[in-house]
Amino acid sequence: QPFQYDELRDRFEEMADKRYSIIVSDQIPGSLYEIHTLVPGKEEGSPPLHETRLRLDVVKGPEAAAGGQP
Repeated sequence: QPFQYDELRDRFEEMADKRYSIIVSDQIPGSLYEIHTLVPGKEEGSPPLHETRLRLDVVKGPEAAAGGQP
């Protein structure tokens, strides 16, 4: 929660408790597998105000970027 103690928190209070989860692995090229963000609901147990998930389903090695075979 990078904004938890931000001195300007009152300007973006609704997003201030945004949580970030990043999954990395040495077993895939580039190491990044998933980024997940969540803005919790206003009350305990309520649905999130906003949620985003970016997951890499296909990861090709650097040779693929250069036009070679993955």
